[in-house]
Amino acid sequence: MKKITLVLAIVFGSLIGRAQQNMVSIEGGWAIADLEEVSTSMNGWRIAGLYEFNPLAGKITHGISFGYVGMSTDVMVGGTSVRYELGSFPIYYAPGLLLGKEKFKFQLKGALGWQFSNVNRTGVLIDSKSSDAGIALGAGAGGLYNINPKTFLNFGYEFLFMDNSFYLDEFLHTFKLGIGFKF
Repeated sequence: MKKITLVLAIVFGSLIGRAQQNMVSIEGGWAIADLEEVSTSMNGWRIAGLYEFNPLAGKITHGISFGYVGMSTDVMVGGTSVRYELGSFPIYYAPGLLLGKEKFKFQLKGALGWQFSNVNRTGVLIDSKSSDAGIALGAGAGGLYNINPKTFLNFGYEFLFMDNSFYLDEFLHTFKLGIGFKF
């Protein structure tokens, strides 16, 4: 009886595992955020990797995203120009919802995680570096265009609420485009 139960558990477990669809994508795009320390906006770029799995090939996805954001701006402070360069490493859980047909799917995503940031300030009399970490919460919307059964393009908009001393509770907006693979 124990052997039959074990064999049935392995068979049913493998069927569920085969029904899971895995997706890996690499995304890049344009990023904008306000640096409240000097009341100005910064822009730059963002690159990210995303691993998602889709249990039973349904509408719900679960994923993990990690990447890098690099932004900079020049600000006049007291008659002198100061260059702010900000780098951030967001890592977060990304649940999602897929809606649509086989060729094109609309996607809604969430974000819950952590980010590590550093800022460099350089100018005539200033040369300082600082780092901090904080929570990252967000959401996004976009789409997946299936090129073939194993390859897709993804695009969309995402915002992250970044909470630390450099962003001071600000949103990071990202417009992104990427390529992904299903397996």
